[in-house]
Amino acid sequence: MELKRIISVVLSATVSIIVFALPVRAVTLKSSNNFVIKNGVLTGYNGAGGAIAIPNGVKSISNGVFEDKNITSVNISSSVTDIGMGAFMDTNLTSVTIPGSVKDIEEGAFEDCASLTTVSIQSGVKEIDPFAFQNCSNLMSVTVPKSVTLFVLEAFDGTPWIENYIDDCQSDFVEVGNNILIDYKGSGGNVVIPNGVTDIGTVFEYNTTIKSVTIPSSVKILDNFAFCHCPNLKSVEIPSSVTIICGDLFDDSDTLGYDKSEPATGTVTVYGNAGSEAQSGAKENGAKFKPISNMCLDKPSGTYTGNITVSGWAISVNGVSRVDIYVDGKGLGSVPHSKFTERTDIERIFGAQGYTDLNHSGFSYSISKGKLKNGNHTIRAAVIDNQGNVLWSSQKAFTVKA
Repeated sequence: MELKRIISVVLSATVSIIVFALPVRAVTLKSSNNFVIKNGVLTGYNGAGGAIAIPNGVKSISNGVFEDKNITSVNISSSVTDIGMGAFMDTNLTSVTIPGSVKDIEEGAFEDCASLTTVSIQSGVKEIDPFAFQNCSNLMSVTVPKSVTLFVLEAFDGTPWIENYIDDCQSDFVEVGNNILIDYKGSGGNVVIPNGVTDIGTVFEYNTTIKSVTIPSSVKILDNFAFCHCPNLKSVEIPSSVTIICGDLFDDSDTLGYDKSEPATGTVTVYGNAGSEAQSGAKENGAKFKPISNMCLDKPSGTYTGNITVSGWAISVNGVSRVDIYVDGKGLGSVPHSKFTERTDIERIFGAQGYTDLNHSGFSYSISKGKLKNGNHTIRAAVIDNQGNVLWSSQKAFTVKA
């Protein structure tokens, strides 16, 4: 009798263990069977589709993992930093939220999702690659945060959202994300891009009306084909703030007037600072190059025992705002353009090169005796144009002697 009680207790405990343990084990096996994960990379999916949740700990979703699967909704874990090419292509998603942990939405990630109507991209996402949402034919609502620094129109080709976004914009300059210029709706002529724009995409491609483009110092990136097929474009002013020129700016025979297989005889002039990305970009694209600003510091030089006269000339295609004077690296003062004097020699030399107000290009500044200590000194001048571009003169040496 005692033995039966012992057996009964053991059996009861065993059943309890089975009752409580089996459900936990079943869930674990199901999750493992649905997702193939290796070293934080989701490389495969074996589930039936429907609503899914990317497991926490997944850092990257590989190319084409869910392509053509019957995925109707997805919860993307905040551990994910990259969504691979075609990862959710041709699925049945109706909406998706991209967490800020994701830095790059790669090419075609959500392409051909015909049921997709809403996309919310949270702050932190930096890049939306070409074709990421292409041909999502019912996509009506997209939130693009300021954190996005790479955006091209091709990412949303074939979506009603991008067409409506451009049409609804009240400005001639259509911006998105971190002030990325994606379209121009103006009448052409001499175009001055507004300050604040950081990136210029293929905005002016096939534009037959623009003649010149002035780019502000806020711009850092010029994308491929930004000025492609612009037959009447004659000049582009590129500030020193531009550090990236992505490939071909004028890659066509209309803009440059030459076949790329033959020697360049281009008609476009790029204005920029000497030694800048603008100069190398002009060379690579077969365009002419001229400095935005030009200047020369004529005096002082030699030895001085009294007042010191600083003189030279400064010009800019944008017009000169002022010249700042620096001695031994410290600012001493400025000469506003209203105080400039006539320099007929400069007008004669640069008259046909696009610079403005050449007849008033000379400047002078007086350093009073006793302002500087005896000994050797260095001096430089900086010309600031009306667009805020800065060009420094070469350094000169002089001596103060009692």
